Amino acid sequence: MSGRADRCWRFVAVIAGAGLLGIGVVPGAAQDPVVSSSKPVERVLKLVRQRELDQLHLRIGRFTSGEAAVFVGELKATERGTGLESRTLPRGRVVASLVRREKPPESKGSGGTLTAVSARHDLWLRLSQSPDEPGVTRSTLLRPMRATAGVTGSCRACLADLGERPQTLGLDRFVAVGRLRDALGTEFRVELSGRLERVPPNELKLPDLEVLNPGLEHFLRDEVQGFTREGGEGIRRVERQLRQRVPPPEGSPPQTRCERVTHYSAERFVDLADLSRFGVRDPRILSTEVCCLDHDSHGESEECSAEEAG
Repeated sequence: MSGRADRCWRFVAVIAGAGLLGIGVVPGAAQDPVVSSSKPVERVLKLVRQRELDQLHLRIGRFTSGEAAVFVGELKATERGTGLESRTLPRGRVVASLVRREKPPESKGSGGTLTAVSARHDLWLRLSQSPDEPGVTRSTLLRPMRATAGVTGSCRACLADLGERPQTLGLDRFVAVGRLRDALGTEFRVELSGRLERVPPNELKLPDLEVLNPGLEHFLRDEVQGFTREGGEGIRRVERQLRQRVPPPEGSPPQTRCERVTHYSAERFVDLADLSRFGVRDPRILSTEVCCLDHDSHGESEECSAEEAG
C-alpha cells in the first residue's frame, strides 16, 4: 500500500440520507470550486444527489429527452492496410449513439458524433463531423471496448449530415482513408456498409443504453457495474468520492492545495417501462477526510486527516 494510506486517518460517520430526488432532471452544477470549512450534512447530500443525477442524465436522460439519439441496425466494417492489427466486424446488429454538436453562427456545416457498438464482438468505432469541415466525416479504426480512439481516416460526402438528426443512416458508400502513426505514415482504409434506424425516445430499452455506455466518451470513468432488475426497476448501488476545495490550514505554504474528500454511497434507479423516470435515493455519507498537497514538495502523495464530527 502507498505512503498515502499510512498517513490517512478517516472519521467514519454513517448518515442515512432520506428521500428521493429528481425524476429525469437535466444536470446542473454539482460542486463549488472552493467551499468554506463548515460542512453541513444536508448541503453535502444535496451535492451527492446532484452529481449522481448528472451521471444518470449522461447515460439515460439525454437519450430519453431527445437531446441525443439512439440508432439500431446492421453494420459491417473492414480495415485495410493496418497490418497484423487489422480487425473486421462481420455484418450484424449494432447500437449507436448520436450526439449533435452546436452549430456556430455563420458556419456552413453542422456536426455530430456517432458511436457504434457491437456487444457481440466487443468492438466499437466512432464517426464524427465538425462544423469546421463541412461535408467531411472522420472515422476511427475498429477499437476493442476498453481502448481509446487512436488515429482517424476521413472521407467527403460519404454520410448524411449528423447535425440534422436523420431518421435513417445508410453507409453503403463509406470509405475513409487515413495514415497510421508509424515511420512510413502507412495509408489505411475503413470501409463500412449497413443501415441504421433511429429509435424513438419512448421506445428505448435499458439493455441498449447499457451496451452503449462503454463506447461513449465517459466510459473510462464509470467504475460501477450495470443495473440489476428488481421488480419494475433497474437498480444500481454506487460508492464514490466527492472532492471539494477547502482553504488550507493556517501557516501552510502558499502553494498548498486542500480538498475535503467525502466517501459516499447512493442508489440509482430507473423505471424499466419508462426510462425517462429515473432518480437517486438513499444517499449515505460513509466517511470524510481533508487531504492536502504541497505542489512544491515534489511528493507523490497527499497528506490526509480525519475531520472532526459536527
